[in-house]
Amino acid sequence: MPMPTEPDLLAQLRAHSRDQAAFAELVRLFETQTGSETACVPLEDFRKLLRLSQALGALWDLDALCREAVAQGAAQLGFERLRLYLLNPQKAQLIGTYSIDREGALCDERAFAQPLAQATWHEAVDSAPERVQVWAQTPLHDRDEPLGTGWRIAAALHNGIDTLGYLLADNPLSQCPPRPQEQALLSLYSHFLAQRIALLQTKAALQRLQALQQTSERLAAIGTWELDLEKQQPYWSEQVYHLHGVPVGQQPDLESAINFYPPEARPRIAAVIQRAQQEGIGWDMEVPFVNAKGQRLWVRVVGMAQRDADGVIRRLYGFFQDLTVQRQAQQQALDLAMEREKVRLLRDFLRDVSHDFRTPFTVQNNALYLINHYIQKLGEQLKAIERYSAGRLPLQAQATLNACHELLNQIVHQSEILKSGTRRAVKLLDQLLDMARAENLSALERTPCDLNALLAQIVESYVPLMADKALQLVFKPAQALPQIAVNADLFSRAIHNLLDNAMQYTPSGGTVCLRTAQDDQGILIEIEDNGVGIPAEDLPHIFKRFYRVDKARASQSGGSGLGLAIVKQVIEAHGGTVSAQSQVGSGALFRLRLPLRAQASANIGSASSESESR
Repeated sequence: MPMPTEPDLLAQLRAHSRDQAAFAELVRLFETQTGSETACVPLEDFRKLLRLSQALGALWDLDALCREAVAQGAAQLGFERLRLYLLNPQKAQLIGTYSIDREGALCDERAFAQPLAQATWHEAVDSAPERVQVWAQTPLHDRDEPLGTGWRIAAALHNGIDTLGYLLADNPLSQCPPRPQEQALLSLYSHFLAQRIALLQTKAALQRLQALQQTSERLAAIGTWELDLEKQQPYWSEQVYHLHGVPVGQQPDLESAINFYPPEARPRIAAVIQRAQQEGIGWDMEVPFVNAKGQRLWVRVVGMAQRDADGVIRRLYGFFQDLTVQRQAQQQALDLAMEREKVRLLRDFLRDVSHDFRTPFTVQNNALYLINHYIQKLGEQLKAIERYSAGRLPLQAQATLNACHELLNQIVHQSEILKSGTRRAVKLLDQLLDMARAENLSALERTPCDLNALLAQIVESYVPLMADKALQLVFKPAQALPQIAVNADLFSRAIHNLLDNAMQYTPSGGTVCLRTAQDDQGILIEIEDNGVGIPAEDLPHIFKRFYRVDKARASQSGGSGLGLAIVKQVIEAHGGTVSAQSQVGSGALFRLRLPLRAQASANIGSASSESESR
């Protein structure tokens, strides 16, 4: 039977075809299917198929296409049951879509998935002529329930390159032999659906690719651009619009695009564009940029030239990237490196001059020792004069002797003041050196340490000092405390400062308790006394540098206000925390908490700048 030549039908068919290749394939298939009397497709059925394909061609959602292809396909083409399967992208599974059951109802089978290897019938379909296979008098089922026997037809959804799925039809109700046109109709229908499904899958893949590209551009702050040299018209991707701070779709021009760069950068941009246009040489440059919102950015602009077949350069293209964050990170890294270098220089300076600083104090201490020795000798001489005179000195001589005794007492008093000042200066120097060392604790060697053993050694050295002040020092170590990596020298200094503090502010007869413990958060060290306590208004400030609670008393006792600052700095540099609680008249409790894996703080400078001291 020849191809129908009705002008209206052919015109509709041509109008429906999206390209001539698809039209030619449909004509060839129709002629193949209508080539014999046994496979004749009545013209009315062909009209139904055409109208159905036109209706489905208006759908642009794959799920909607599958649903309507089954529902309308069964209704329009006269199949009792119809089922549509798709293949997953790896061609390894049959994926269900929709079907018509034996009652004629549309069923959702999107939850169905079966390995293709288990559906052995597909091999017969793929190897059959026109990829359509007919089974006569074959068992039929509905949800694993037998329905008797009847015919079944399966057609591959083949788009000329790949098999995208399968279309199945059968007659469980009438169980009559298939009409001559059944196989031809299903074949034509499956080829149309294959083309349409391939188009929608390609469209969906492009949409996913575009979404992925847009996400990638947004995350990388990078976009693409083109420049039509004949029209002098730029074209931007969505991200480039965002970077320029203008609405997406606003048509840019070359002059306004260049004006986003500051005046000093515009000649460079114009020069590289001209060179690319004339010589085909691309560019890769980083320049400052000010977008429409007034934000100052650093951008990387890469451009390339494209020659047409005639060798003429008519198009430039490339990408545009926001480097502001990277530039800021580089600047921050540079600032941090400079800050660390300053800290290193200060530390090295203090280390190098510490000996020179100590030399005059050593000389001064030696002089004070000699002065005390001379004072002692002078006192002995004055006592000898009194002993030998036996009260028989003239009145004027006795007055002179008494004046010498008074002068000697003044010299002793001033000597003690000088000695105390020297001790304070040496202590302050030691604390400044400790603080400078703590500024770069990560550069010091830290080794696993038994804290209980280290604290026991410190306690042993303080027992006699505490006894001199009639104080009791109690150590309560936790059992089986795990080792922790610390800088033993600086950590010991922090404990010394806390014990000095407790000893200074606890009156005679008091008790100082040092104890350790372990919990889920790490290792806990507590130093508690029953001394004078800390006023509530001072408690938030005791870790500030040079902050002293009792100014007058601290001056007399030699307090510099750096002791607790060093404690805080050392503990935080180990990754730990320090806190204090107190009530006036009830003593004070200092609590140190260290993580089991103590690490130096990532930003020592930041932590040290906020260190505080009592």
